[in-house]
Amino acid sequence: MATFQPTHPTGSCTFENAAGDPYEEFTCLYPLLGSTYTSFETSYNVVPVRDWMRDHSSVPVLACLLYGLFVVYGPRYFADKAAWNWRRGMICWNLALSVFSGIGFFRSVAPLLHNMYHLNVRQNLCNDPASSYASGSTGLW
Repeated sequence: MATFQPTHPTGSCTFENAAGDPYEEFTCLYPLLGSTYTSFETSYNVVPVRDWMRDHSSVPVLACLLYGLFVVYGPRYFADKAAWNWRRGMICWNLALSVFSGIGFFRSVAPLLHNMYHLNVRQNLCNDPASSYASGSTGLW
């Protein structure tokens, strides 16, 4: 993997996450955009989530197996049952998912453009994610 190189000339926006990985906080690089971020976003610590996912690799495998079972046996189970009226629930779910996706897009596109402008293709593809986009405010989204 490539070594971390800050894009800010003075390196004043360089911080370390809980694992000791250096990263540049996007909200520090662009203070005007930074004023729209919450303190929860700017101080987000990805390390506990990353470590939990690494230590529990069986969870996605189990989720995929359950999904497959529901796809195969769900229609058989519900074939003779009355249909549920989930119209309002599905409307709320789709609205919440759309809002979340929109926020995630707007929070992710600016750091993506910053990385594409300041880093070459190799750095964008090969740098440690903890140093390039997975820590701080960008790591939350």
